[in-house]
Amino acid sequence: MEKAILEDNKVILSQASSILDDLYSRNPEFNEFIDQSDAYANGQGKTNSEILFYTNRSDYMIELDNWKENQTLEEYADIVSFIGNEGKNTLYELVQAIKRNRIAPFVGAGLCAPLEFPSWKKALQEITEKLDDVDLADVQKLIEEGHFLEAAESLFKVDERTFKSYVSDRFLMNPDVRKSELEVGALKHLTKLADGCVITTNFDRTLEELFRHSSKPFQGFMHGVQNKNKFVTDLIKGDRCLLKLHGNVAEEESYIFTKSQYDEAYGDILDFEKPLPKTLRQIFISHSLLFLGCSLEQDRTLELFQEVYNSGQFEIPQHFAILPEPSNRGEKRRKEGLLRGIKIKTLWYPTEEHEYVEKILEFALDIASGKIKRF
Repeated sequence: MEKAILEDNKVILSQASSILDDLYSRNPEFNEFIDQSDAYANGQGKTNSEILFYTNRSDYMIELDNWKENQTLEEYADIVSFIGNEGKNTLYELVQAIKRNRIAPFVGAGLCAPLEFPSWKKALQEITEKLDDVDLADVQKLIEEGHFLEAAESLFKVDERTFKSYVSDRFLMNPDVRKSELEVGALKHLTKLADGCVITTNFDRTLEELFRHSSKPFQGFMHGVQNKNKFVTDLIKGDRCLLKLHGNVAEEESYIFTKSQYDEAYGDILDFEKPLPKTLRQIFISHSLLFLGCSLEQDRTLELFQEVYNSGQFEIPQHFAILPEPSNRGEKRRKEGLLRGIKIKTLWYPTEEHEYVEKILEFALDIASGKIKRF
């Protein structure tokens, strides 16, 4: 009887055996790892991994999952070592925000550096070079001292047309740019982090093209001083929205680059009736911001967040930043104090080793997805 059953199901059994053999052969590195143990040896000419797989597949899969997790953790050992226990706690909070789908990346020029768009400082220097027939020693001094708004104001007054032409030309992007050209460094993780709101200080169209190529096009937009749109309504609805704080390269009227443009956009004294402060406040109280490629020095945006926090009118969620660690301990304490005062916790990485931003994001996403269950 049993022989007849076996004969009747010979093809099915052969297919099942082939499937099992294929599954076993998919993990050669793990099998080799198990073969180094003598825990399963029985003298029957089978390797340890074969014995475990074919006699106790449940244990095999458990061991495989543990091994894969350990392998992944080894890839992040340098991050775990550098951030320490306090950093691990901050990373855990960031992971929870990712799981809740409440992350709003705040993207600065540093994140798009691989695409060779200039930083604010470099842009001002390049505009100054275009005006080399004018004595701009005072402007150059302002740039070196980090007074970018004032420097931009001066350059704008010297030659408004050259200023605007530089921005509209220098930040243009090839309309046929490929997805592979955009998914460089930490940029490749943005579409996994954000499904609602993204903020950027950049003029270029990197983010629009990146999300479009990932089949996640933005549905709502606000460009600098752009008025009379329904961005906040779209944001509250949960649409995928992009706020370009300094404006959009193709819309000169949206630019916020000079001190007078900032004053107009935010008010001499912060005015939450104006569209931009009102929108920033809404994002600050409803999302967990993750600052990437930003220097996060005192500016109008941080002043706005400080005022919202100090008002005590809102329950502020936890915000995060990934920043290079200052070499000076006092400077690090100063910056941590400034940021923690507006509920921004920092994950530090070694100075100048900006590839850590990509690795930290990948680590957080692996934990959030369950690929890593302990760290």
